[in-house]
Amino acid sequence: MAIFRYELRQLRNNTLWWALSVALAIFMFLPAYISMLTSGAVDAASVMNNDFFEMLGVDANIINTPIGTYGYLTSFFAIAAGINGMFLGLKTFTKETIGKTAEFTYTKPYGRGHVFCAKLSAATVSALVVGASYFVASALSAHMGAAAGGIDFKPLALIALTFTLIEIFFVLFGACAGAIYSKIRTPLLASSGVVFMFYVLSAYASKVRLDAVKYLTPFSYFGASKIVSSGGYNAGYMAAFLTLCVAFAATGFGVFNRKDISFIS
Repeated sequence: MAIFRYELRQLRNNTLWWALSVALAIFMFLPAYISMLTSGAVDAASVMNNDFFEMLGVDANIINTPIGTYGYLTSFFAIAAGINGMFLGLKTFTKETIGKTAEFTYTKPYGRGHVFCAKLSAATVSALVVGASYFVASALSAHMGAAAGGIDFKPLALIALTFTLIEIFFVLFGACAGAIYSKIRTPLLASSGVVFMFYVLSAYASKVRLDAVKYLTPFSYFGASKIVSSGGYNAGYMAAFLTLCVAFAATGFGVFNRKDISFIS
């Protein structure tokens, strides 16, 4: 518990700024986009003829509705969710080596497994706080922007929850990567590159219709139009999500337990 509290304190500023930033951004953008896309000011059909939007998980049938607009925006905020999640995982498991405090931390009277779980738990709690902030701000903003026509809360909640799910995916992936290679000096830059690669992979898989490849990237799991039409998540994608998350956690745990303490000169 001592390590968990310590790690939470270390992530406090990052958690606060990310929570405030994503909440403020969606709170300001959503009413404006709902007004623009539902008022007929933008020809949604002509816009959606671009293949790029197929990758985002929205289509012309829902883009001019409040929930479709929210799904469209969330598809972009998902990139921020991934970057924050990956950064949390990487930062938590590389800062001891980069900051030359590995010997001090890893020789305390706690097992390696305890240290790994405490660090991962702190990063996960930070991600959950940011995700909850996005969820609450989304609900309030959607209520304001769609006050006249109303908005169905269930699909809104499911789409909003994808922000947190993508964060958790990359927290675990980042923790696994950080446990394997703890000498990453620029975790934010590395996180941005990795998340963008996953995003491009999702776009490529959608463009060339490689369904098998879509199971490798969480950006293909949560299309807004599929959530609206089916009323839930795709079972196959959720199975892939859980499988990969467990694999990342197990691999990171195993490597972290066996590896020697490393230092940077």
